[in-house]
Amino acid sequence: GRIRLSLLELASNVLEAEIDELEMADNKVRVKGSPERFLEIPKLASQAWWMNRKLRGDGFAEMWHPPEPEHELNFSHAHSIFAYATHIAQVLVDTKTGLVQVEKIWAAHDVGKAINRQAIEGQIDGGVMQGVGYALTEELLQENGYLLNDTLSTYIAPMSVDIPEIEHIIVEVPQPSAPFGAIGIGEPTLVPVAPAIANAIADAIGVSMNQIPMTPERVLDQYLGQNERL
Repeated sequence: GRIRLSLLELASNVLEAEIDELEMADNKVRVKGSPERFLEIPKLASQAWWMNRKLRGDGFAEMWHPPEPEHELNFSHAHSIFAYATHIAQVLVDTKTGLVQVEKIWAAHDVGKAINRQAIEGQIDGGVMQGVGYALTEELLQENGYLLNDTLSTYIAPMSVDIPEIEHIIVEVPQPSAPFGAIGIGEPTLVPVAPAIANAIADAIGVSMNQIPMTPERVLDQYLGQNERL
């Protein structure tokens, strides 16, 4: 695929070998016949990121569409409907402590048809707050099968003072095969929050976080590590 080819192109430059002379095996890209000449794939991918080489692939799939309903409220064929959402986060990062404060979330959701706008906004508020905890503080710590942080004093969930400003952006593109054109709102309000916060942290201090929760310790460790590499 496109990602594999991008890695091979970069490895070709670094190892000074043609692409057809390279092979991927054992988590490495190596020169055929010269096992001592290799690059570990994770390090190669990290180098590609630093060189702004995009490691992306794309494609599409056409879903099965049910027949038209027998009448307005009779949908006899259960089927999947995609729910689309985009979140943008604004954060404040303390580079001395690694503490991340989420100041604002723009939450755009395609709900198909907004039947109860107030309920949709409430769902977005709840999902965003769950997402903030998921992204920054909430983690189940275990040792030998036992939960170590089983109280609200040790399992840190966001509180009312942690609520960011939330801008609700409700998009209506009616789904022809759903009642009244409505798609729904539930889980999609939670899913985009952590990636949006991670992207905002990267934009603010230039570090890419790849583990959640993005605690102050982890953010500071990544930030200090990047400065050491530079």
